[in-house]
Amino acid sequence: MNVRDIALDVSKERQSFRPVVIGQGDSGGTTIRATVYDDGAIVDLSGMTARFMMRLPGGAGYMEDDSCTVDGGVITYVVDETYAASRAGSSDDAYFAIYAGGERIYSTSRFSVKVLRAAADGAEPAEPWVNLVDRWLERAT
Repeated sequence: MNVRDIALDVSKERQSFRPVVIGQGDSGGTTIRATVYDDGAIVDLSGMTARFMMRLPGGAGYMEDDSCTVDGGVITYVVDETYAASRAGSSDDAYFAIYAGGERIYSTSRFSVKVLRAAADGAEPAEPWVNLVDRWLERAT
């Protein structure tokens, strides 16, 4: 499994590391494990939740996914390539939004994601996606 360990800061200091690389057609093939800092000190995220946010390559919409796990100062997210890799290219606008009591209190520094094109065409067209909306619709039916 492709596990990428990265360090992100809520003070928005840009980190310099290679982009997280995902591939079209993968399914849970990449895990991002982000240690979160506040101006260099690890943030205690106990009792908080996180959402992975990403503007899709080429500005073709965005995705928001709350299926992250939080443990101490680390956010772990298994990338949902169905949406994140719906369009090949690069995005410099990926980050984690952090919530306490349902209210957004932090967002991390941004990082880059590179989406590799599948050998076979046919990926679904990119469009905005928020997994919470899908869950609400499932409950309503």
